[in-house]
Amino acid sequence: MGFAFSLLGNILKMGFQIDVKILTTLMKGLCLKGRVLEAVTLLDEYVDRGFRFDEVCYGTIINGLCKIGKTKDAIQMFPKMKKIRVYPNLIMYNTVIDGLCKQGLVDEACGLCTEMVENGIELDVYSYNSMIHGFCSVGRFQAAAKLLDEMAVRGKVYPDVYTFNILIDGLCKLGRISEAYNVVAVMIKRGWKPDIVSYNALMNGYCLSGSVNEAKQVFDKMVERRALPNVISYCTLINGYCKVRMVDEAMVLLTEMHKKNLVPDTVTYNCLLDGLSKSGRTLYEWDLVEAMRASGQPADLITYNVLLDDYFKHEKFDKALALFQHIIEIGISPNIRTYNILLDGLCKSGRLKYAKEIFQLLSAKGCQPNIRTYNIMIHGLCKEGFVDEAEALLYKMVDNNYLPNYITFDTIVRAILVK
Repeated sequence: MGFAFSLLGNILKMGFQIDVKILTTLMKGLCLKGRVLEAVTLLDEYVDRGFRFDEVCYGTIINGLCKIGKTKDAIQMFPKMKKIRVYPNLIMYNTVIDGLCKQGLVDEACGLCTEMVENGIELDVYSYNSMIHGFCSVGRFQAAAKLLDEMAVRGKVYPDVYTFNILIDGLCKLGRISEAYNVVAVMIKRGWKPDIVSYNALMNGYCLSGSVNEAKQVFDKMVERRALPNVISYCTLINGYCKVRMVDEAMVLLTEMHKKNLVPDTVTYNCLLDGLSKSGRTLYEWDLVEAMRASGQPADLITYNVLLDDYFKHEKFDKALALFQHIIEIGISPNIRTYNILLDGLCKSGRLKYAKEIFQLLSAKGCQPNIRTYNIMIHGLCKEGFVDEAEALLYKMVDNNYLPNYITFDTIVRAILVK
């Protein structure tokens, strides 16, 4: 963009006149770089100079505004356009409707659909898909189903696989799997076959409800019908197995993925690490971390938190502290979960002094203690007999607008009784 504006300067110095096409190209460039507000400023500046821009320019700005979440600003472009007799087209309306729906503003999107029809522009499949997705995302499935019926009644716009998959995915995420199957039945009746996205949504629904065996049945059915499982299919099922502690089955799927040259994502590796840790099988953990690196999925903070927690649970205190130091050295900033794991491990291993030092520095490190942090420290202080300090920390906790819970009071009361 720097060179582009430099070239604009040269054009003006050479005495040439710039036109709408040049300015529109610059605005598009700014929008592509995420500098949408600069593009809007440029538009306003040249409108004030008497330039009349067309649908292409306004469409570019509207699309840019919607992408950065400023959908309401995009709507404000419509009256500006109408003043110079440039009218919103189908693509512009769809862009704004989609933006509103992604922000959960489905009623505003409905109003825009009404305006669109009043202006003689018929809704197309993209309009309906955006609206259906919007209603599903806010849990209004009856309204989404009504739109599907409306498409059938009108007969001009037909739902596609994507339309049905939106409904299937939304219902599955809320655990309404039987209703999702009803949508699949309607989908097949209307001549569409479930695709990989449909199967993945059903698997995810079962896994979210803990019904991993049913998810595996969907996986097997998908293979039978020659819909080849993809990375998402495997990762969904692996995550499901790990959540119900069926780590052996998850590891079999991981091996199968490697044989098919499918690369698990970092979330899946982290889920496997957590599953192995909770199953007490720590021997495999660093093998998985190496496998992550080899497949181009570097360990992230969640990975290190799982490993740190595992080391403390198995009383490998020196390894845990070395790992914490390693996290700092490689430039990953610990979060409050990291510090909670560290503080809990230090207190349980009798290193209260070190724990107190770290606790005092939390705010300076940009991590605000939460209720778990306070409970860990209060428990650590009471365990070592520092009940007065624990009580002082309780009052500090209240001063910082954290309400003590059952664990807090139970810890202190038990300590006072022992004292």
